[in-house]
Amino acid sequence: MNAAELLERLVSYGIAREVASRQGIVRAVSVNEIEVAIAADGAERSLRARWRERVGTSGLAYLLVTDDADRGGSVQVLGPSTVDVPIRSVQCARLAEVFESVPSMTSLDAVRHVAGEVDRLAGRGMVVEGLLSRHTLEDRFRNDAERWQAATATIEPLRIGDDWRSVLVGVGYEVERLPQRGWLARHDGRPVAVVHPRATPQDFVRLDEVGRPAEGVLAADCHRYGARYGVLASRNRYRLFDCDPLATTAEWLDLDAALLGEERMPYLALLAPPYLADGGLAELQQESRDFGARLRRRLDETIRQKALPALAAGLEQWARREGIDIRDETQRAELEQASLTLLFRLLFVLYAESSRFLPLENETYRRRSLSALIEEAHSTGERLS
Repeated sequence: MNAAELLERLVSYGIAREVASRQGIVRAVSVNEIEVAIAADGAERSLRARWRERVGTSGLAYLLVTDDADRGGSVQVLGPSTVDVPIRSVQCARLAEVFESVPSMTSLDAVRHVAGEVDRLAGRGMVVEGLLSRHTLEDRFRNDAERWQAATATIEPLRIGDDWRSVLVGVGYEVERLPQRGWLARHDGRPVAVVHPRATPQDFVRLDEVGRPAEGVLAADCHRYGARYGVLASRNRYRLFDCDPLATTAEWLDLDAALLGEERMPYLALLAPPYLADGGLAELQQESRDFGARLRRRLDETIRQKALPALAAGLEQWARREGIDIRDETQRAELEQASLTLLFRLLFVLYAESSRFLPLENETYRRRSLSALIEEAHSTGERLS
């Protein structure tokens, strides 16, 4: 399925209506106030320009798609809520399924649903929201041969069914129904996690009948039954929370067994007793915090010891050429402000390039990018001028 067939399927379902196509758009339809459009030009800069032109300040939910040349049966998507996100690749068939339930939702719930599902599908079954960092999961977990082999062995006997219990029981928990709501997962008799099953993943973000968020109710039950971790579950999808009193329920890890695929299935071991009952996840969390602290210190040292002195020297040379009296306190203050402004703008550009908010895949931009300048300076040993 390609982008054109995706929109045709939405129309054939009877859930989409045609809307007028604008310049640079091949076809556009609307599903419950979410506009889905095919861009004529798939270049990143063009996609972001088309998105901004269409949405402006209107608040329109706009999902812009284009065929992904590198992945058959997939589209690259931008939106629906903001242009300030990376462009992601999503399977067409999966995206069509996402829209099937949209007509029955309120407009606000529909936008949240589509945005969340795009994140999940692009993450290929794993979405990280602060509980761990992606660096920790990919470098400290997956690229650690010992950890990954152990995780592979843990999930090898799993026979994943449609019921959420198939994974938790399969990795070694005993589950018991709690008197008021939910289930308690135990290991060696110890309470490890409270599980609140939900009919659909959309219920993960819905308030209950008295206006309480699902994660808040889950955390309260974890404290009541002495379990550190909480899980919202729907069929093969699990959203894991650290419900320690010092933690925050705004951070979670979402795993979808149906999307992980065989190659990434060992990530399910993060739900297993070695990680939740025996401290493995807490160890990864500490490693993530330690890495972040070291990164901040290294960045601070680099800025103070290398970047600022080099900028100051360059600005001093420029000031002398321009006849600016650097002995004057006011002039020095302006130069200091200029140094900091330039530094923070450079850091912002680097962040935008590394997050793919800027078109690094475009060869013309790439040759002139800040990242390329830094690579050149690093390889030649020359200073940036």
